[in-house]
Amino acid sequence: MSTRRRAVLVGAGVLVVAALIVLVIGSYRHQVSVQRSDDPRSTTAEGTRALAQLLTDEGVRITTTDDVDTAIARSDQRTLLVVASPDLLSDEQAAQVGGATYARLLLLRPRAAALRAFGLPVDQSAPAVGTVDPGCADPAATAAGAIDPGDFRVGYASQAGAVALRCYPAAGGAGWLRVGGPFGPVDLVAGGVSNDLLAHQGNAAFGMNVFGTQPEIVWLMGRSAAVTASRSGAGPTLLPAWWAPAVVQAFVALVAVGIWRGRRLGPILHEPLPVTVRAAETVAGHGRMYARIGARDRAAEALRAGVRDRLGRVYGHRVSDSDGVLALSAAVANRTGRPAPEVARLLAGPPPGSDDDLVTLAAQLDRLEQEARRL
Repeated sequence: MSTRRRAVLVGAGVLVVAALIVLVIGSYRHQVSVQRSDDPRSTTAEGTRALAQLLTDEGVRITTTDDVDTAIARSDQRTLLVVASPDLLSDEQAAQVGGATYARLLLLRPRAAALRAFGLPVDQSAPAVGTVDPGCADPAATAAGAIDPGDFRVGYASQAGAVALRCYPAAGGAGWLRVGGPFGPVDLVAGGVSNDLLAHQGNAAFGMNVFGTQPEIVWLMGRSAAVTASRSGAGPTLLPAWWAPAVVQAFVALVAVGIWRGRRLGPILHEPLPVTVRAAETVAGHGRMYARIGARDRAAEALRAGVRDRLGRVYGHRVSDSDGVLALSAAVANRTGRPAPEVARLLAGPPPGSDDDLVTLAAQLDRLEQEARRL
C-alpha cells in the first residue's frame, strides 16, 4: 500500500471516528437536557412528558426552550407562558419574563427566590399531604376534583387582598394560587402534573384544565448556569461550546498519526546495525545471543539458510520453497554421491534438540558444503 493511499485511509478513519464522537456527545447532551424535573420532553418520573402529550392531543402547541429571549420572542396574547424551575432565573431575567407579552403567566414550583425575583407578595408554606380537595369554586378545580399532591415541595400563602384565586388549600397555604404582582396576575402551581402522579386522582384533569386554557404554550426551562453567572457576578465562560468535542477530535487525530508514522518493530536481528563491524564479530554476537535465549531453532535455520543460498548460487537453483529445497538436494546428492533424503534433512530438517545436536549439524553442513564445492 502506497504512503499516499495509507494517508487517505487514515484521514478517512479519523473523520469517521470524529463524527461518531460528535454524535455521541450530541446524543448525550440531548439525553441530559431532557432528564430535568418538569421538562415536557422528559419521560422520567419527575418530567411532564405525559401532560405535554395530553395537551398536544387536544391541539395545544407546546414550544420548549431554555433561553429567556427565545421564550419572550415566541410569546403573544394567545400564549400561556410557563416557567419551570423559576428559581434558576436571575432578577433581571424574571423582570424580562414578567414584562413580556402573554395571555397568562404560570410559575411551576416556585420557591422563595422566584417569588422574590418576580416581586410577588407570597410566602412559602408547608406542602400538602394526602389527597387534597379543590377548596374553591373555580371551574377548572371543581371539574378536576381531588388531586394527589405527592410531588408538592411547598405551598403558597398570601394576603387575602392580593389573592385572586386560592385552590387546594393545606397547612395555611395553597397548591394553586393566582396572585397579583408588578406585571399582572401570576399563577403559582406547586405540582401535581409530573409523569409519576398524572394518573392519580384528578391530577390529569387538573393539569389539562390549568395548562390547557390557551392554544399555545411556551415552556421556559430555567438554566442554573445563567443563575450562577448572574448572581455571582462572574462573566460568561471564555471557552466556546464546541471546545470539548474539538479536543476529543484532536486527540483521536494525534493517536492516528502516531500509529501511522510510528516505527514498527521488525523481525529479530533484521534491523541494520548502527555502525560497521567486522563480520566475525557480528556472527559471534548473534551466536552468543542465540545461545543466551536458547534459540537453537533460529540458529539452525540461519546456518541452513546460508548453506542453501550459497549452494543455490553454485548449482543454479533458486531456493524459495520446499520444491526448491528438493531440487537443490537432488543436485547436491547427484554431485556428492550422498542420498538425496540425507541432503534434504541437512538442508531443511527438524531443529536440533540440544546444543550438542546444533554443533553436530553445523559440522555436517560445513562438510556437505565443502564436498559440494570441491567436486
